[in-house]
Amino acid sequence: MTLTLDKLSVDRGGRSILSEVSLSLRRGELTCLVGPNGAGKTSLMRAALGLLPFSGTSNLAGLAEAERSRMAGWLPQEREIAWPVSVRFAVRLGRLPWRGISSPAEQEQAVVAALQALELEGLADRQVTDLSGGERARVLVARLLAGSAQCLLADEPTAGLDPAHQLGLMEQFQARARNGAAVLVSLHELGLAARHADRMILLHNGRIHADGPPASVLSPQNLADVFGITAWFGETEKGPVFQPLARLDKTL
Repeated sequence: MTLTLDKLSVDRGGRSILSEVSLSLRRGELTCLVGPNGAGKTSLMRAALGLLPFSGTSNLAGLAEAERSRMAGWLPQEREIAWPVSVRFAVRLGRLPWRGISSPAEQEQAVVAALQALELEGLADRQVTDLSGGERARVLVARLLAGSAQCLLADEPTAGLDPAHQLGLMEQFQARARNGAAVLVSLHELGLAARHADRMILLHNGRIHADGPPASVLSPQNLADVFGITAWFGETEKGPVFQPLARLDKTL
């Protein structure tokens, strides 16, 4: 199962946040959700999981909580970890939906694999409250990956990470997609999205403005209309490269 939305709308405080958004994620594909501040990216992901009131339909929101937690993994923007637990324990929490379903050996194998994927083996016995913000971010991503869900939704997972770990994190999401998961990642870093996404969905004013390969979504017209910028987009031997060049409206 992946995520399917049909005419999903969200209104908050009498204001329209999302208006009749319809989309379906595909397994084996990394989709990056992009758009300016206030476009509705976080609201879309939260509503899709039934965490916000909405109209329209979301196939994931309609599932029973236990089934939904196994089918879909969720990484919110917030990175607060209040309890002084070990990194290993925090990552192991991602396996709670599978308790009593998978064997103890399978549970621990998933935890170890997630720690290795995020290069956290050396921090496994440290308390998460003693870590830097970037390290805590990687712990929470590891917890997400440990859950082995076939649909992953991550909201701004690269924020606050150094360039090497940003690239490493996106490579992990790519790997999950190549192994058959449907992955939806919201990003402000259009360069990361252009480099790693199979598909991009551009939100603007609560609606889908464009949906397709990065080269088509990041067209000069879309960049001007939605972001008010010009940019350079090109293919290199290392993959696609996107670089903003200038703002079109100096009064923004």
